[in-house]
Amino acid sequence: HSTNTVLFMSRGGYGGAFSAKLAGAKASTPSAAPVAAPTAPTHSSEDGLLGAMFSKAVGASARGGQPEEPERLSQGAMSLLRALHEQYAGADFQTEVARLRRETAGDDLKFLTALGPAAGKVQAPVFERFGLPPGQRGVMLMKMGVRLITSWCPEAKELAGDLRELLALPREEEDVMTITKKVEQEAEKSFNELVQKIANAPASVRGPLAEALHLNSEASPIEIAKKASNLEPIALAYADNHIAKGRSEIIGEGKMLGADMADASDDEIRTRLKALFERYLLQMLSRVTVPLDSFTRPPAEFRCSWADRLVSEQQVLELWGPQDANPVREGQDWLSLRVGVTAIDGTVDQELVARARAELDSLEKGGEVTDSKDPCNVGARSVWLHFETEEERSRVPPALLELCLHLAGLPHALMENAAARKLEGSLAAPSLRVHPHVMAATYR
Repeated sequence: HSTNTVLFMSRGGYGGAFSAKLAGAKASTPSAAPVAAPTAPTHSSEDGLLGAMFSKAVGASARGGQPEEPERLSQGAMSLLRALHEQYAGADFQTEVARLRRETAGDDLKFLTALGPAAGKVQAPVFERFGLPPGQRGVMLMKMGVRLITSWCPEAKELAGDLRELLALPREEEDVMTITKKVEQEAEKSFNELVQKIANAPASVRGPLAEALHLNSEASPIEIAKKASNLEPIALAYADNHIAKGRSEIIGEGKMLGADMADASDDEIRTRLKALFERYLLQMLSRVTVPLDSFTRPPAEFRCSWADRLVSEQQVLELWGPQDANPVREGQDWLSLRVGVTAIDGTVDQELVARARAELDSLEKGGEVTDSKDPCNVGARSVWLHFETEEERSRVPPALLELCLHLAGLPHALMENAAARKLEGSLAAPSLRVHPHVMAATYR
């Protein structure tokens, strides 16, 4: 291009931490020699004119011209940079920068977000002195002006690098293209990782997620990842489908939305439904992408004599054997469903149940039992009982813990019985895992 192009980037609230960029053809270099700045940030009657001078110089450069009075611009920029250096080097500000860097621990975006307001406080008096607009506008004008001046004043470039180091930033600011390329590379890396996680999940687990995303159950991991990367339109489609059923079908106790939404506007209902469906879809995605063994344990770790006595070959056949091989006996109507269900009555001691009920009441009185926030589960109050480690088990009341361990022992007993039948080739039993956490709930 025959003229220079001025580009700048900003993120709301970043203040002095985010950078303006100049791109396009380089500004013509003025003939003035580099100007040495004062060694101390002394005040000058011309300090307040620098903001207007920067605006004029940047505008001239954008039009392909040369800035006026480059020597005066250089002197003003050096005075500005030295004044900022004095503020940034203050002990209190440096302590704050170090704290923010520690707390954000390698997350550059979080660090920049947190640094902006802190830098803005120490910048404010300097900006006022040099006639720069307050806040982000002043930051942008300063950066564009300083970037222009460093093209002929190496002292300004060196001092600008010192300031960035005081902000715990690299001395050299990356250009827009470099930043854009990094963002694209990071996005591609994240997408490829998502595809791999989805590919690692069994097809039987991926299928329901694909269908929920309006895909065929046999959709490829790439197709699923593309849809999962933008859940909002899918959630909106679900929301609109439910709204079409009418308010009486979706609002009220035990329905999608609670009674508190009865007087809500259509837009408010649509927004609430969209949020619900996005949450459900994210939960489904998480179940596919998080490896099962990362939050479950092998069944053998929870083997118990109660479950070993209880489970027999009959339960294994009813669950995983050929369904037409299970005759429907009197009192076992569930077998007529032919979907793999088994039931065993009279398995838990009545006295144990009564003690567990009393323990749950005590937890409720102690404020450890909370109301369900799910409108589809109105009246439920629950508490999670964790028993993966000995320390966790010591915190669970004894009767509730005994019931938890009974339940956790069932997978091993089922798999042991299934192992013998598998040899005959008549069983399609899965490989089970134990999630060592149980939700105990009461209902009003």
